[in-house]
Amino acid sequence: MNQPYELLYLIPSQVTEEELPEITGKVAEVIQKQGGIIKYNALWGKRRLNYQIKRNRQAYYWLVRYEAAATANPKIMRELSLISKIIRFLITRPVTTEVLPERKKVEMVSRPVSIVEPTPMPRKPTVSSRPVKEKETKVSLEELDRKLDEILDDNNSES
Repeated sequence: MNQPYELLYLIPSQVTEEELPEITGKVAEVIQKQGGIIKYNALWGKRRLNYQIKRNRQAYYWLVRYEAAATANPKIMRELSLISKIIRFLITRPVTTEVLPERKKVEMVSRPVSIVEPTPMPRKPTVSSRPVKEKETKVSLEELDRKLDEILDDNNSES
């Protein structure tokens, strides 16, 4: 059973417009040789590529819609890859545009909703792996001598 497919292929911009019908004729021949029926065959135009493909910055975009058996696509892809004037191609199944039957509308019944306040999570105490440094206060040299004398005097008086 034949299924619909779309083929988009790129032809480098160096190809002259006189050579385009020859290349598109080869593509149509490949599809028909595999039992495909071409429904639409059109040039989308010459466009700038987002990135270079085989050293090309511009290419002709060509779109073909056809119907063929699913088993024909690998053979078509193989033969298209052998055509040197095609720098890139992609075969896809087109998106169906069928109108689906309308669904019955269902009336929504509202129910009361209870609001629950979230309870805060208890915080874990933070333990520092580094020892806490006390603030260093600057002491003058005279004050340090006086404190040292006091300590030494206290030790002498105790003995």
